[in-house]
Amino acid sequence: MLPPGDNLVAEGIPPIPAALAAEVGLYTESRSAVLLDWHPGRRSMLIRTRFAEAAHLHQVMAPGGARSQLTFFREPVGDAEFEPVRGEYLVFHAARGQAYRFQFSRGKRLPSVKRQPREN
Repeated sequence: MLPPGDNLVAEGIPPIPAALAAEVGLYTESRSAVLLDWHPGRRSMLIRTRFAEAAHLHQVMAPGGARSQLTFFREPVGDAEFEPVRGEYLVFHAARGQAYRFQFSRGKRLPSVKRQPREN
């Protein structure tokens, strides 16, 4: 049985079976994918999808293709876009304590900080 939390007074409510809580859990966790940008010269796109507790940036290289995860931060990734002329790099936002702007360049596995947040 699933006991109520210490901060909850439950009177007249029957105990909730643990099996029911586990079954409902299948419907409380969901994933979505959001299209962020199309590559300007190839049939490739950037998407953001949630794995674990944070949204991450992925690239899909072909229609129906597998997604390749590009970011692995603990914090979620925000918007992202390819360089608009040739798509040689992409820029994205991530909240690492504050909002940072990162850049991925072709051939590099890790992003570089393009712009740090302003000090107040």
